[in-house]
Amino acid sequence: MKRLRNLVLGFALVTALAISVVPVLAAQPPTSPNPSLDPQCSLDVIFVLDESYSLASPSSTPAAQVRTSMKAIINAMEGTGSYVRVVEFSISARGASIGGSTGWQEVDSAYAATDFPYYIDNTVGSSNSAAGYYPEGGFNITTGTNWEDALDEVDAIPDRVSGKKPLVIMMTDGDPNTYYDSNGTLHTASRPTVCAGRPG
Repeated sequence: MKRLRNLVLGFALVTALAISVVPVLAAQPPTSPNPSLDPQCSLDVIFVLDESYSLASPSSTPAAQVRTSMKAIINAMEGTGSYVRVVEFSISARGASIGGSTGWQEVDSAYAATDFPYYIDNTVGSSNSAAGYYPEGGFNITTGTNWEDALDEVDAIPDRVSGKKPLVIMMTDGDPNTYYDSNGTLHTASRPTVCAGRPG
């Protein structure tokens, strides 16, 4: 239970450092309530990490804050029986490959001490590896922020255990400003336009 208390503190740190909250807009599309998260001794968590280039400037923030926060959370989850997946995004999204897998992984000692630090610190292969978390020049270097594609990627992830809904935590430094239309064409739009629904 001590680790779970640390996990809660880690989530508070994420909120303080890296989560951008979108103000309520006058014209919001219909929304569905978040599913209930039953009390439990382990969690299934999907982390959605903004990897757009804006996180790389200045060099000390906010990418460094994401790295510090994520390592603190993963360390707190170690040994609790929790499982995680990571989605990374800029103008498009993908499942992050950590320790050679994009699937659900238990946060055991190997994951916390080796696999995840290699990914988040981008020591997968080289200092400029596209395989790790690397806003400074990662898989899709751009300042575009496509929340929609990231959340579509999350929506496509099957529950690890049937009926056990995962907790989703997004870290981003900016409002959504890009989206793909039904034909797969990328559009740039202001935050109110994107939040109100796909124009055009």
